[in-house]
Amino acid sequence: MADQDSAPSTPRQPRNDPSAWITEGSLLSAVWRLSLPMTVTMVFQNMLMLVDMFFVGKLGKVPIAAVGTCGVIMGVIHMLALGVTTGCTAFVTRAIGAGDRAGAERAAAQSLLMGLTLSAGVAAFGVPLAGSLLGLLKAAPEVVASGRIYLQIMCGGSAAMVLAFVFGSILRGAGDARTPLVMVIIANLVNLVLDPVLIFGLLGAPRLGVAGSAWATVISRSVATLVLAWIFFVRGHGHFHLSPAGMLPDFRTILGILRVGIFGSGQMLLRNVSALVLMRIVTAFGTVAVAAYTVGLRLWFMVLMLGMGVGGAAATLVGQNLGAGRTNRAARSAWLTATTYASACAVLSVVFMVFAGRLIGLFNADPQVVETGATMLRWVAPTFVFLAFSVVLGNAMNGAGDTLLPLVVVAVAVLVVRVPLALGLSAAWNSADGVWAALAISSVLQGLLYAGAFLSGRWKRVYPKLGPTRTIPKEEDLPPLARGQRDLNE
Repeated sequence: MADQDSAPSTPRQPRNDPSAWITEGSLLSAVWRLSLPMTVTMVFQNMLMLVDMFFVGKLGKVPIAAVGTCGVIMGVIHMLALGVTTGCTAFVTRAIGAGDRAGAERAAAQSLLMGLTLSAGVAAFGVPLAGSLLGLLKAAPEVVASGRIYLQIMCGGSAAMVLAFVFGSILRGAGDARTPLVMVIIANLVNLVLDPVLIFGLLGAPRLGVAGSAWATVISRSVATLVLAWIFFVRGHGHFHLSPAGMLPDFRTILGILRVGIFGSGQMLLRNVSALVLMRIVTAFGTVAVAAYTVGLRLWFMVLMLGMGVGGAAATLVGQNLGAGRTNRAARSAWLTATTYASACAVLSVVFMVFAGRLIGLFNADPQVVETGATMLRWVAPTFVFLAFSVVLGNAMNGAGDTLLPLVVVAVAVLVVRVPLALGLSAAWNSADGVWAALAISSVLQGLLYAGAFLSGRWKRVYPKLGPTRTIPKEEDLPPLARGQRDLNE
């Protein structure tokens, strides 16, 4: 049988295309070229939060509790922004792969418009209602008082953060992983300077306390976002040169992005709900169990964070190759990316199991917490390989525009299996070990379900449409093999 890649249904990218290496040449090289900078970007994104927590922690337990509580609300905003960025990435990757620059620019412009609209809504509701929102979370009065101004600043400046996410998703979808990395490094440097200056009132600046952390965050993100806006609207990018006219609402495009993105937000919502329920179950077993769970999740998140960078590479590779009509290469790229990361996770599993106690001790030296946390790590560490397939193949399907099937997988794994199993085993064993076991079992199941979902090939047939922006060859003008390939892609 002829290789499906031999007759793409759309014009192949020109040789001078800056991302032609994604659809041609060595796949392994493309995987590394995308995944490495994306993973480092995720590390620096996490550093922004860690630097804030480090300096705010010097102010005492109330300010750090305020920032942590506000983080729950900011997580909701992030979840909404994810709906925009997931849909944006799916459309941009397909358009770039197909050589459809007009479609890519239209998706980019409308995604930015959606980001601005979301930010305006966040500011309109978040600034006046900051105190009430913190009250809904049952935060202590002193935490509400400290966190209100922090949340008001963050909501008022949310455009900088949301647009940074959207710009990043556009660039990653186009295959440019370096520019987002440079921007997050710039944001880190600005934040690292401003945090101590504004929090503690150094160099003649007023001592703003926890509000200074919020201002440092907003200003550092604003600097990066303004540079990105200059690249897109003034200097021009290899794939994009946007204009203000392109920001006029195109409701067909907006609805298309939302149809894809809403299920991406749903995936994150289900995971957050699951985490909250598990925390409630663990709480019943005392402070030691809660501390161990918190530290263990932080370490697990570090592995997940690295996987999100690799998964972003898979989304770009799959989406662009599908857009170029190279279905086989799209599938191979996803499996190669997943197995590459799974190999790294196998090593991490051994490290986490052997040094479980020492890893927990880096965050909390209490002997009971170390013992309980080490038990948790020994339950979940062997499942890192399955976590790798979940993250990478899930992102690959999202990049193809199929966000519904990954949502179903998450729903089954975390709502049907993880939560009921955690309730049942923890009650039967009268121990938080039941929660650790539920996490491990559901993670294995989720990895297997994602593999099965990807093998089903549904992602190959889900083509997100923005409307025609280029000439499509007539059926009678296509050779028989190309006709069949076009039917498969659509």
